[in-house]
Order: sequence, then C-alpha cells, then structure tokens
Amino acid sequence: MKKKWALLAIGVAVALSRLLAAAHSLWEWDEALFSLGVRHFDVAAHHPHPPGFPLYILLGKLFRFFTSDEFHALRAINVLSAMLIFPAMYFLARELKMEVVPATCAAVLTCFAPNVWFYGGTAFSDIPTLAMLLFGAALLLRGRPVIPSVVEGPGGKGGALMVPPTLPGPSTTLGMTGRGAYFAGCIVMACACVMRPQNVLLGAYPFLAASWPRWKERKSDPILGALVMFVIIAAFFGGAAYLTGIDRYRIALREHGAYVLAIDSYHNPMRVEWFRAPKQFLLDPYGAGRISKLIAVIAAIGVLRFRRPVREALPIFVPFLLFALFMLNPEAGGRYAITLMPLLMICCAEGMAFGDLAPAIVTLAIVTMLVVWTLPALKEVREHDAPPFAAMQWVRVHLDPKQATIYVDGMEPMADLLLPEYRRVSYDPAALFSGEHAWIVTDHAGGTVQFIRPRGHLWDISRKRYFDVSLRPRVPQVAFLDGWYPEESGGEEIWRWMGGRSSLRLPQSAGKGELAMTFDVPLDVEPRRPVATIAMNGAVIDRFACDARVEKKWIVPAGGVLTIELDEVAPPGRDPRELGLRLRALSWRHVD
Repeated sequence: MKKKWALLAIGVAVALSRLLAAAHSLWEWDEALFSLGVRHFDVAAHHPHPPGFPLYILLGKLFRFFTSDEFHALRAINVLSAMLIFPAMYFLARELKMEVVPATCAAVLTCFAPNVWFYGGTAFSDIPTLAMLLFGAALLLRGRPVIPSVVEGPGGKGGALMVPPTLPGPSTTLGMTGRGAYFAGCIVMACACVMRPQNVLLGAYPFLAASWPRWKERKSDPILGALVMFVIIAAFFGGAAYLTGIDRYRIALREHGAYVLAIDSYHNPMRVEWFRAPKQFLLDPYGAGRISKLIAVIAAIGVLRFRRPVREALPIFVPFLLFALFMLNPEAGGRYAITLMPLLMICCAEGMAFGDLAPAIVTLAIVTMLVVWTLPALKEVREHDAPPFAAMQWVRVHLDPKQATIYVDGMEPMADLLLPEYRRVSYDPAALFSGEHAWIVTDHAGGTVQFIRPRGHLWDISRKRYFDVSLRPRVPQVAFLDGWYPEESGGEEIWRWMGGRSSLRLPQSAGKGELAMTFDVPLDVEPRRPVATIAMNGAVIDRFACDARVEKKWIVPAGGVLTIELDEVAPPGRDPRELGLRLRALSWRHVD
C-alpha cells in the first residue's frame, strides 16, 4: 500500500511539473503546419505535412472547441500526454519485468529528460505519440499468456519462480485479462502508428512477442489483432487521402518521400555521418554535457548486465534507432530522440539496480541536476512569445492588412497561420518588383524591428533556429516612370498594368546581370498578338510576339532605364484604360 501511495505521489508531482513547459506561443515550422492542419486539413498543401498525422489533427479539432486557437488546442493535447508519460513508462518497465524501484527510476528519468520535458509543452506530435507507444507496447506485452516466470534478483544472480506482479503492477491497475490487454494493445499500438508511421518499427517486437504464444493457444487472436490494427491504420490514412484528394495525396507522399531521401537521409552528402549521429539521437540529444555522460555510463553498465528488461527493450527500440541513424535529420535529433529516451533510461535504471536505496538516491541526484539545468529554458518559453510569433503580432498591430505586403523569408507557415488577412509573398532577394507598402520578415537579426530569444540551454534542447527574427521595410529597387498604372493586388499577388509604352529605372550595380520578367497580355480582347520591343538605355535588346503569359530573361548591363513598347493594346471596355501588359514579376541577379 505504501508503494502505491508513493507511486501516486510521484506521478502527481511529475504531472504538475509538465505545466512548467507549456509554451507561451508557437515557435517552430512544424507547429505552424500542424495548426494549419487543424484549421483546414489538406496534406497536399502541407496542412500538415505528409503523411498527414490524421489522428493528431482529429484530436486537435476536438480540443479546438475548448481553446482559443489551434496552437493552444494542440498544446493542451501535448501537456495532457506528457502527464501520462510517467504511468505509461512505469507500465512498460513493469511488463519488461523490472522491479518496482528501477521501474520507477526509469519512468522518472524519462519524464525529466530535457527534450521530453520541453516538447511536452509544444504543438508537435512526438509526446502524444510516445504516450500511445508506451501504453501500446505495455498492453501487448501484458497480453502474453500468463505463465510462471523467473525474475532475476537485484544482483542479477538467481531468482524466484513467480507469476506476474499484482502489487503495484499494471495487471491490477488496468483490471484486464491477458486477452483483453492484448486486443487493447493492438488498438493503442495502431493509433501510435497512425500518429507516426515509423512506430511500426517499435511495435513489431511487442506484437510478435505477444502474438506467438497466443498463436499456439488460439490462432484466431493474432489474426484478429493484426486485422484490427490494419483496419485502424488504413481507415485513418484512407480518410486523410480522401479529404485531401487521392491523386493530390499520392503526389504529396511521393514528393515528400523524395525530399526526405535527398535532404534528411544518408543520401545527403552534407549530412552528419550515420556513425556520428548516436550522440544527437540517443546519448546527448539535448546537449547536457556531463549529465548526459553520467547517464550514458550508467546505461552502458545496464547494457553489460544484460538482464531481461534490457534484453526486451533492445528489440523494441533498436529498429527505430537504426532508422533514425540513416533516415532522419540529425539537426532535429533532440525531437526525434524523444522516442528513444525510454531505452536510454531503462538501461540507466538497470545499470544502478543494486537494491532499492542506491538507484533511488542516484536517480534523485540525476533528476535534480536535470531540473536545475532545464528550468531556465522552460521559463523562457513559458513566459515569452517566440520571435516568429512576436514578429507576426507586431505586423498585426502596426501594419494595415488592406495596404501592406509581407515578404516572408523562411517562416511561411507561421505567416499563413497568423496573418491570413495580409498579402503574403515568399521573399526573393533578387526580385525588384514589390508593393508600395512592403515589409520583409526574416529569420535572422539586423532589421529595423528585432525579436531575439536568449540562447542558454534552450539553444541545446531546441533545433537552433528562429532565435532571431526581424522586420524591415522593403525599399523599392525599381522606379516606375511613365506609362504605368497604379499598383493592384489580389490574394497573394501584386501587379501593375501599362498602356502601349512604359519605362522604369533599374538599380545601379557593377557588371552585368540577368534581368527576368514575367507578364500577361490580354489576348482575349486584342485583335492579334502584339509585338513587344524591349530596350535598355535606348538600345533594343529583344523584339517578339507576345503569348498570353510571357517569361523572358536577358543579360544586360546593370542600371539604367528599361523601356517596353507594344504595337497593339486592348481597347477600353469595361475597364476604361488601355491595357498593354500586366507585369507580374521582375528580378535582377548578378552574373560573372
């Protein structure tokens, strides 16, 4: 009974500590994509990115009824899921036949790993996924037929013949028979795979370990369990494809897969070599230095002891570790490593499982160091807006959405989410054509208005980006001279019409450059295709018959006046103006 109350007290304390990580605002690219998915699900538009995370988005839509916006809906899911990591991890550790104290130590260490703690207050899907994964694996292992087993003693020698524990183990906690736990495990593990498809790698061993002995007793159980898992996974991803559009969904999957192979995986020659990546994915994904080294050394002792908990944890988690080493981006290793923290902490708890007092003392010491190390980072994200969010809020306060054009450099999803009523254009430094009331928001410092987040340990835990965000007015680099009508816009596009002849002044620069122009011609109301003559400083550089959409490039000297002349224009109609061409884009790139 005392152990039950102790476990309850620890669980409550850990759950309350999760509130310290609740972020004040969204910060990262994927958080914005997930939030956009809650607002309007469309995988082809990366709302969210493929494969669509349909269960996470569905939960977000449900929580949205009780929160102020999409981010807070997803954050609520994460915080609640983070509160469940301790019981889920303890449940799994006990099903791996860890004793009560080492199982508790493993669960506490997992919860206070800085990356697990930090991301438990964000809007990523990793923490809800981990909770489902741990519960699913534990339920499947609990679903193995109940047979007497030998539990090794604290010294790793000898043991006693006993049945699975009843106090305070998971069997009485859940009140489930082995068969009921097995099918519950199939359902929860399927949901974990819907949350993140790579969880198939982690669910394989628990499913096989539970299914093989059941196959010997009742062959229908594993078949039915596999069918249940398939139906759940197929239903969610089939629904994602249906809502997006089957063809658009298939294309999005193919393109995203090609991106992952080219950028995130070992195919990228600039990526960290796979044999150097264990630090980012397992040993020190949050940059805690000496604390991480201490945990790794103790975990190595646990691996060398190679008791049953470690022997069963390895086939659960090592397949994902190998996948991460070769296929995932080490720059986001701190987040991807969340899935592997249970393995590290199980090995660590096994490495100090000599009696009850020693592991409790060592765990308390490690957790104290981790808490002291992590709290300043959590305080920053809990009390202050992230720079991207703060920059977008500044735009809302100071710029008129009816006039302003926002050029976004590296934070397009955040702008799409937070500035839906503004005209937004991806920033191209070579583009000369911009709106009259244009501002650039960029993911580095140096602008007129700056938002800077202190580094500290938060730099080590996070992905090391979006700490500096700034805004500055975009000074027009091209002067529209005679022949141009005022600027017009629609949606995210800006354009200018001209009549039969116009000129504009390009910026001065050394050497030559590539001048690129895109424009439309209203052929539907003109008697024939007009001929355009393009001159630079009075010298003709091109003459051609226009199509409805024209894209042209020329190598010309920098600076001077560009003249455009058409031999045919659209006569006045519903629009009283003479319309020659509509300029869509104009850019200059220096060439050697």
